[in-house]
Amino acid sequence: MLEIMNKQDAFGKFVLDGWKDHGKMYIIERNDGYLGINNRYGLYFSEYIDWSNLDKKILKLVKGKILDVGCGSGRVTKYLQDEGFDVMATDVSTGCIQVCKKQGITKTKVVGIEKLDRVFKKNSFDTILLLGHNFGLLPSIKKGRKILQILDKITTDKGIIIGHTMNPTHKIETKNPIHKNYYKNNVLLGRLPGQMRMRVRYSIYKDPWYDYTFWREEDLRELIKGTNWQIDLIEKEPENSSYYVVLKKRR
Repeated sequence: MLEIMNKQDAFGKFVLDGWKDHGKMYIIERNDGYLGINNRYGLYFSEYIDWSNLDKKILKLVKGKILDVGCGSGRVTKYLQDEGFDVMATDVSTGCIQVCKKQGITKTKVVGIEKLDRVFKKNSFDTILLLGHNFGLLPSIKKGRKILQILDKITTDKGIIIGHTMNPTHKIETKNPIHKNYYKNNVLLGRLPGQMRMRVRYSIYKDPWYDYTFWREEDLRELIKGTNWQIDLIEKEPENSSYYVVLKKRR
């Protein structure tokens, strides 16, 4: 996903407004016409005390220099910085990075995941964060493997990726016939079930359309074949279809 211009930065505008009013919500528009409302309960601006036990447990795995990819409102970056970690926040959204700076986050960069190796040197980081379902920024098997190569390049030999995603074929997700049919049609078209084309809408703003994927475990295992990454840990959310995955290097 490439950097987006201010006039298209719907998610960034939502974050800028939400910084003052945590009750603001935005819409996800999928290419089949489905519209979903997001940020119920003010998740994007929640404090550490309100995060789930699993969120807190996973964050204990971070080490060394950290890169928070798709940092959004910066809530995780800010927490880690306050805990004394050396952490860099990146996002394609200029609005998100503006909010990070407002919070006092000292290291920020507007850059897309596909360009990280053009901005950061080899062996720059020990931990890559792809939280808030941001493992979906790996949009397909082919493009995902290229991105994993980029992340391999900018991480140390002991580097790890901590990703968050969801299983689109989980019984919870398939209760909605609209979602179920979308995932089914993907398979008929030779795509992964969880591949989507979508954009954020907020007020009069519309982000550019982009590709995003929710990863089943079997698709994730296929994704990492031929890469320098292997699964170290999978931790599932107890009451929904989301899960964390930790990847470590093979050599």
